[in-house]
Amino acid sequence: YGIVLAGYASNNKYSLLGGLRSAAQLVSYELAMGMSLAAIVMVSGSLRMTDIVDQQMKPLYGAVPFLQNWFIFTPYGFIAAIVFFICMAAETNRAPFDLPEAENELIAGYHTEYSSMKFAVFFMAEYAAMFMFSAIFFTVFCGGYNILPINWEYIGTAMPGMKGMADLFGGMTYWLAPLTFIIKGFIGVGIYIWIRATLPRLRYDQLMTLGWKVLLPAAVANFIVIAIWIMASSAGSVPLGMLAYAIAMGLAYFLYKEIMKTTKIGALESRTMTLTDGTEGVLAGSVK
Repeated sequence: YGIVLAGYASNNKYSLLGGLRSAAQLVSYELAMGMSLAAIVMVSGSLRMTDIVDQQMKPLYGAVPFLQNWFIFTPYGFIAAIVFFICMAAETNRAPFDLPEAENELIAGYHTEYSSMKFAVFFMAEYAAMFMFSAIFFTVFCGGYNILPINWEYIGTAMPGMKGMADLFGGMTYWLAPLTFIIKGFIGVGIYIWIRATLPRLRYDQLMTLGWKVLLPAAVANFIVIAIWIMASSAGSVPLGMLAYAIAMGLAYFLYKEIMKTTKIGALESRTMTLTDGTEGVLAGSVK
C-alpha cells in the first residue's frame, strides 16, 4: 500500500508505473512464497515459529541423532528454501527484482518525488523488511536460534567423554540465542547486498515468467511431494519415500536450470527488427 500510494500521490507517471509494478510483483511472488511456507507448516504441523524450530531440533532424517533436522538439509525443505529466498528478494524490491525503481526506465520509480526524511523512511523500511525476511528464512529453514545443526544434548548423553564440551556448547546455544538470531538476520542482509552487486536486473517479462511459470509450479509440486513424504513416513513405505525423494531431486534440477536460464547475462533472446515507412516496404533492411 505504501509504495502504490506513494507512486500515485506523486502526480508523476513514472512514479505511478513504479508503484503499479511493485503491486503486480508482490502479488505474483507472494503466492509462491506462501506455498513454500505452507509446505514447511505441513511438515511441522504447526504455524508457531517456536514449534517449527523445535521440529528442526529432532534427529536428521529421523536417523542421525547427533545432527539436527534443519529443513534446508532435507530435499523438500531445500526446494522450499530456494523458492522462499528468491521471493524474499522480489518482495523487498531488491536486485535483480528492483523493477519498481529501475532508474534507466522510471527515473527512480515510486520514490522519485520524495527526498530528505521522506526518502529515508522508504530506505529504512526496505532494510527493515530485508532483516525481517532474513530472520523468517533462518527461523523456518536454518534452525532459528541454534548456532550449529548439532544435537549437543545427545552427544553429551551418548559420549560421556565429550559431556563437558557438549554441555559448554549447549549452554552457549541457550544463552547466546538472541545474539545468534540477530547475527543470522544480518547475514541475510549481507547476502541481499552481495546479490545486488552480482546479478543484473531482469526484464519485466523475465520477472513475471520466473514467478508464475517456475516458482509457483515448483512450490505447488513440492507441497504435493511433502504430502507423499508424510504418507510414506506414517505408513513405513520405503518405495513411496524413495519416489518422493526422486521427485524432489527432479524439482531441484528443474529450479536450477530455470534460474540459470533467467539470470544469465546473455538471456536476452535474439530478435530481428525490420525498418519500414509503412507504405513502400523496407527502408534500411533488418537490424539484429
